[in-house]
Formats: sequence, structure tokens, C-alpha cells
Amino acid sequence: MRREVTLALFGLLLAPLRSAMPVPPAPSSQGLTVVLLLDVSASMTHVPLPLDARYAQVYNAFAQGLRPEDRAAVGVMAASTRFGPLTSDPKELSASVRRLLQAAETDRLGPSPLWDGALSAMPIFESAGGPSALLLFSDGRSTGNVHGLDELIAQAVERHVSVSAVVEGAGTPLLARAASSLDAGDAIEKLTTATGGRRLLDRPPDPRQRNPGPLISVIMDNLHR
Repeated sequence: MRREVTLALFGLLLAPLRSAMPVPPAPSSQGLTVVLLLDVSASMTHVPLPLDARYAQVYNAFAQGLRPEDRAAVGVMAASTRFGPLTSDPKELSASVRRLLQAAETDRLGPSPLWDGALSAMPIFESAGGPSALLLFSDGRSTGNVHGLDELIAQAVERHVSVSAVVEGAGTPLLARAASSLDAGDAIEKLTTATGGRRLLDRPPDPRQRNPGPLISVIMDNLHR
């Protein structure tokens, strides 16, 4: 399953996707069931989404890492979380990410309930017939949650869903840390370690050198081993 999404596609005006959870079809093989959840909150990017090349890089690496027997879905998380359908059709997956990336700017300026968003992905894996994985692209700054990290871990472990992540943003300086303000990447690492996933950091000294696509590719390769 190989399709590229260009930034020009993100600029199309498409109808907003409803937040209702799609009902995935029954699996036809024992391929990977994988969901990519994109954090599009304002802490991730201060520019309009069509101008941020990282989302195209992440999606392209994700799509290129899929195999024909895999089923995949994409979601976006800001103040609320929306998912496209679970599919093995490259065209359907590409169309869904284009719709999703039309997230309203007002939604992006609210809280970033990453734990809630990841937890809402869990029902997608109910029909999985093979390995299941959730892949996060986020800075890990999770705020305004109803559910906690421990609850997310428990649900993922119960459903045999590994959670991996590519984490953006600067780390918290060691001397400035307090018990209540640890580096957001540390919380992500707790999640990935507990569920058998992998956390990779995209934190170059110069933020202009951020390049998450190859890290997504590494994780996709690992998921198929």
C-alpha cells in the first residue's frame, strides 16, 4: 500500500469528518491493523496545517510502510479527536487524511487530550485478526484529559495493542523539572515501554531540521518484524 500525499492536497476544501467512530470491516487476513494518530494541536505547530511539511512527511512514511495485507486508519487529535475509516484501500486512506487535516483552527487552540484521543482509538482494534499497533505523532504535552495515562496503558495491554510514538518538541531542562512537570517525552516513554512499542525523538538543536518521516519508517519496519 504505497501512496504519497502532497502539501497541495492538504489545501483542498473538503467536508468536515464527523467525530463518530467508524465501524471497521471484518479482517480478510492476518496482516497488521495500525492506526496513525496525528497531534495537530497548537503546541505542535503555530502555522496552518497545509504549511507544515511534517504532516505530509509523516503520512507518506506511514503509507509507504504498509503492506497489502495490512489495514490502517488515520486520526487527528486537538481539542477533539476524529478518525477516518479502517481500510486496506490506499485511495480511501489518502482521502481520509486529506479530510482530517482540515482541522478547524479554533479546535487546535484548545486543550490537547492525548490520552483521551489515544484511548478513543482502542475500539478500532476490536476486529483485528493479527498484530495491532497505535502510532502517535505528538509532542506529548497532554492536557485536559478525562482519562489518565494508566487507564490508557491498561486498555492497550488488555487489547494487545502496542503503542509507538515519534515525539517532537524540546525537552524540559533537568534543573527546571518538578514532580508535576516532567518532560512530556518521559510520559510517552512510559506508555510505549508498557505496551511493547517504541519511542523515537525528533528533537534536533535547530527545529528547522526536524525530519520525522524516517523515524516513522523505522517504526513501521519494526512493526512488521
